Amino acid sequence: MNRAAGARGNALEVRGAHRRFGSVAALAGIDLSVGAGELLTLLGPSGSGKSTLLKIIAGYDTPDAGVVRLGGQDVTAVAPARRNIGMVFQNYALFPHMTVAENIAFPLEMRRLDRAAIGERVRWALETVGLADYDVRRPSQLSGGQQQRVALARAIVFEPGLLLLDEPFGALDKKLREQMQLEVKSIQRRLGLTTLFVTHDQEEALILSDRIAVMDQGRIEQVDTPTEIYRRPVNRFVAQFIGDSNLFAATVAAVDGGRARLRTDRGLELGAEPPAAGARAAPGTRVTLVVRPERIERVRDDGPAENRIAATVRDAIYVGDGVKYRLELEGGAGTVTVAWSGAEGALLATGTRVAIAIPPAALHWVEA
Repeated sequence: MNRAAGARGNALEVRGAHRRFGSVAALAGIDLSVGAGELLTLLGPSGSGKSTLLKIIAGYDTPDAGVVRLGGQDVTAVAPARRNIGMVFQNYALFPHMTVAENIAFPLEMRRLDRAAIGERVRWALETVGLADYDVRRPSQLSGGQQQRVALARAIVFEPGLLLLDEPFGALDKKLREQMQLEVKSIQRRLGLTTLFVTHDQEEALILSDRIAVMDQGRIEQVDTPTEIYRRPVNRFVAQFIGDSNLFAATVAAVDGGRARLRTDRGLELGAEPPAAGARAAPGTRVTLVVRPERIERVRDDGPAENRIAATVRDAIYVGDGVKYRLELEGGAGTVTVAWSGAEGALLATGTRVAIAIPPAALHWVEA
């Protein structure tokens, strides 16, 4: 049974959404589009506005200003039950007195489908989530992962125009959470469901998303693919929130064609590639340099390397497939975190002196 067709004609648009609670601006002018069949993640810390935006999209709250459109239709004032949105919550929200099949059938019964159609769709949903033989069990007889699958089946059984996933894996252990992430991603791709996923887990967002919208203090700081957000964050907040970063306060010394020279506040002189066209910084501009731990290289003591720095190991953390080190840079230039695997990741004792290099292409810089 092909369920993709119903989803592909739908997409989500939020324009100019504002929401205040007293003196607090929970949303401060949100513009967001989710393409048909796309999985977009709202990512941010507690209090960033994710839950408020989700409630407004679902219809459980109303914006002070702004518009919500589904499939091109203005649904800002439409009741939640009439928005054709499927939702999966962290706590599953299953009816304990109903069987698995009855839980999944519930939204179809509310839509007054005939019994034969309900039976067909429930069977399809159970097969889709891998629970074909669990129809007569009750939620109390299921594991956490199985209950989450039932909640997902109930959310997709009526062919929603939009699927909302609100921290759905927060109650699962790490291994099961990773398994469910892959299963949900596979189902979402197979059905072509337009999906909005809400989480504060950066790794989860990177794994699942076509695009990520990073939120902070009621605003969207950056919307882009996981790769672009990780490699080229637009500001210091995004750089700090997504993964590990080494950050240096610095000043642009010179920009000449394909190369820039920067001077950190602690005396490092570094060569870097200029920022993208349209974002070039003039000499004297204050910037923040962003370097991911895995982009810092260990080099031979006597070998040539650009942006070469001598350092001393201060801490080492074994992480299974490699080692994370905190290195103290010579000359009081600060500390950096590096992540090395393979031969470079051989465990080094505290106090070991090493030579490192930061490739110019690994230095990303944003305005201070």
